[in-house]
Amino acid sequence: MNGYDPDLRIEVSTSIDDLDSCAEHWTELESRTPEATGFQSYAWCRAWLTARQRAGLASELRVTSLWHKRRLVMLWPLAIERLMGVRIATWIGTPMTQYGDVLAESGTDRIVWQRASEAFFAQWRDVDLFQFTRVRADAALSLSGSLGKAMVGGHELAPYVPFEAHRAPQCADDLGKSSKRRARKLAAQGPVHVEAARDHAARLHAIGLALHWKRQWLAQKGFFSAGLSHPATAAFLAELADADSERFWAFCLFVGDDIAAVEIGLVTGTTYRSVVGSYDPRFAQGSPGQALIGEVLRQCRNSGLTAYDFMAPADPYKTRWTDEAVPIASHFVPRTMLGTAAAFGLARLRPLAKKAVAKVPAWGRLIVQSTFGPSDARLASPLQNRDDGLLGHIPRRPLEKMVHACFAQPVPVHHQTAVGGIDRLRPMRDDHTREAQALNGR
Repeated sequence: MNGYDPDLRIEVSTSIDDLDSCAEHWTELESRTPEATGFQSYAWCRAWLTARQRAGLASELRVTSLWHKRRLVMLWPLAIERLMGVRIATWIGTPMTQYGDVLAESGTDRIVWQRASEAFFAQWRDVDLFQFTRVRADAALSLSGSLGKAMVGGHELAPYVPFEAHRAPQCADDLGKSSKRRARKLAAQGPVHVEAARDHAARLHAIGLALHWKRQWLAQKGFFSAGLSHPATAAFLAELADADSERFWAFCLFVGDDIAAVEIGLVTGTTYRSVVGSYDPRFAQGSPGQALIGEVLRQCRNSGLTAYDFMAPADPYKTRWTDEAVPIASHFVPRTMLGTAAAFGLARLRPLAKKAVAKVPAWGRLIVQSTFGPSDARLASPLQNRDDGLLGHIPRRPLEKMVHACFAQPVPVHHQTAVGGIDRLRPMRDDHTREAQALNGR
């Protein structure tokens, strides 16, 4: 069937039911993949597909699995997407998937399985381009060495803090005098402490805050994030918090009774990966985000983890904590002339455009966004989530209404959680209390 091994067979799953039927094999293969980052897990992919369904978005699945006799040995979590008429095979979860890779057993047979996969993909006549984005230099795909013929672009660095030979600062106070001054400013506004959000309601609240503040910051700067602005993102994170609850971590930094910063991450193996982090701009002068990173670093190390992964890009607020980083790149394999043109645009032109936009002042980016952006997403496009109205026009909504719109369930003004959860989730602003109580029928 494949020309390589008579005991090797290749199957393609095109429906969610097909994925569910091999969930156990998928999860077990992930545990046998030393390079696994969590972004190709069954839980991650299933949560994304569920969120897309709820957002009214169809998914054309092409999850390709290689079986040696009855054992799953390699899995490609792929889906087909369309971009300006180009049919692209890419990772499930794009654009939220932070690292792209296959799941594969260790061993010398990997190269055989990958070559069998490539020969199989060559039969997909309806695909113009294979897009393997954000592949780490130490990924299973990179180590197999079979991506050499691809067009490569999107080179970035993913900073991380290795705890075994930790040379980075242990907390925000260790970063210098300016950080100490900011820490004092933060403490002057109230007692500072960090709590983990462990129960369902607390995690939903943390997700709502993180997306709200992050999108607000993007709107003010005139930037756009494909992942954070995707209509399925909020529902996806909420679904993942339930589906992969043991590996889904959320932390909140309190200043007095208010949450000043939130960080959401994923634990895979012995590594914590920071997925979303943001802070309340009211506390910006005290750098609550940096204070929270320092505490999360400490808690991760005390929990026996070996590394904290900031992930790409290598922003200054990340590199101040470490000088260690892993190179990542995107690989594009065109199959048609249309795919070749798209690969050139994605691999060569897009990075140049992103660099050019980054150099434009914020006011200039806002003008461009308001002039050329979609009519239903001008200026506030990073805040607009067109599936359920999440975060649309936030300045005219209290925080509690935003969280309610996000998850379609009321969030108490004075929320009390079970033991181990966050026990003080109060309104961020007192002048919104009356309206928030009315929204919750109080």
